[in-house]
Amino acid sequence: MTPEEIEKNKQENDKILKATKRFIDDTRTLIAEGSIVFGFYFGEMPESFVMTPQHAKRLSMILAHQIANYESVFGPIAASWTPPNVQSPIQPSDLQDPPQDSSAGGGANKGPKPPEKPQK
Repeated sequence: MTPEEIEKNKQENDKILKATKRFIDDTRTLIAEGSIVFGFYFGEMPESFVMTPQHAKRLSMILAHQIANYESVFGPIAASWTPPNVQSPIQPSDLQDPPQDSSAGGGANKGPKPPEKPQK
């Protein structure tokens, strides 16, 4: 890679590291001609993403590559078609009062505000 490509790759990785992260509990997919819909569940809150079959295929290639890298470092991953019975370390109640990030302009935790709690 050229120095310019290395720098661009580093900048893209930095964006990912600074982005808000959510733990995915479950994944569902739907297909239609020309698109594949991915439903990612964060607790009981699903979010959907749509890709062309070509982008989905590239995603599967990236995941296969990264999983192989992960297993070469940390050992085999036991997996099955049945979703694991693992509770997310991040629950919806954790999102009610998100921590404020004062680094990097505070952009890491910006997003929709949680609903107001009813007053008694």
